[in-house]
Amino acid sequence: MNIETKDLEKRATRRFNAQGSIMRKLRLQEVIRFWSNVDKGPGHGPKGDCWLWRGTKTCGYGYFQPYRYPFPRKPMRAPIYCFGAECGPIPDGLLVLHTCDIKSCVNPGHLYLGTAAHNSRDHMLRGCGRGKGPLLPKFCCDVIQSEADLGMQHQVLSLLFRVSEATITNIVKGRFRKRFSCAN
Repeated sequence: MNIETKDLEKRATRRFNAQGSIMRKLRLQEVIRFWSNVDKGPGHGPKGDCWLWRGTKTCGYGYFQPYRYPFPRKPMRAPIYCFGAECGPIPDGLLVLHTCDIKSCVNPGHLYLGTAAHNSRDHMLRGCGRGKGPLLPKFCCDVIQSEADLGMQHQVLSLLFRVSEATITNIVKGRFRKRFSCAN
């Protein structure tokens, strides 16, 4: 057994002693199997401190097959398993969210609980969602409108405001004023 496996065994044993002694050995093997699929090497993510999932991935998210209760016996996202294993059960209605925007990151320090509304808001503010750009203040929409009226190309405006050309076109044509992210 190497040092990292002994450390995992100590952490898992402490955690499972608090939860009860049912199937402790099987649970310990599950935790070791989970962490064996994690790359903790430096240099991953925006700050270089992300731990990337090396196992099965779908749409960028890592998936893990737990053995037993309290998790269902079906593949689940690796960040959800990691948060549940490290921090305890996840209350109903809450999601496990990332602070780093790296889908395959399983660093418990980058995971937190939030609602679907928090997740949507984070995506809009960070410009991560498909088809949704960063939140633009109303005055930016007005500047885009006036610059386009003066003849500035939509491509240039999209680079300046870091949104798509289609977004610029929709702002100029007044299509997104009510439902687009032009905040007050």
